Amino acid sequence: MKQKIFLLLTLTISSLSTFAQPSVKLYAYSQVVTPGMVPKGVIDENGSAVNIKKESPINYYIFAVYNPSAKISFDEIWIKGKFYNIKIKNADSTPVVITNENIPGNPSKEILVPATKLKAISIVPGKTKNSSLARTSSFIKMTKRAELIVSYIYRGKKYFIEIKKIKLLQPVAGV
Repeated sequence: MKQKIFLLLTLTISSLSTFAQPSVKLYAYSQVVTPGMVPKGVIDENGSAVNIKKESPINYYIFAVYNPSAKISFDEIWIKGKFYNIKIKNADSTPVVITNENIPGNPSKEILVPATKLKAISIVPGKTKNSSLARTSSFIKMTKRAELIVSYIYRGKKYFIEIKKIKLLQPVAGV
């Protein structure tokens, strides 16, 4: 009798683990690109001064690390409440390192993804889009508590991962 209960308990636990969500670790960084010379004193065709205020572009570096045997399809991302298309690229190797050469002769390196035997991919944001999901109350709450939300599909079910704060890298000089 005890063996049957033990066997039933073991089968139950093992069947639950087959339906469990895989472990996905996200690494998220943003880097401001400072502009070169900002035009001043621009005059339009009527002779009026034109005030050009250009926002500095931001590069986002988003990586996901997970078990290579898991069949995961990354679907969508939201950065600071805005929905973006994504492009997935496999990371060539880990660790993933970025070099900031703002100070010639003394470049600074930052490890974005530590060395691992797991599969590492880069999630590259594309153009912004509208999303019907962004209008639901539960999703609005999620966007208020997280700067980055990544959705993925595993075994036909959609999952969300939240990153409360995207880590800021040192700004890089634009060309």
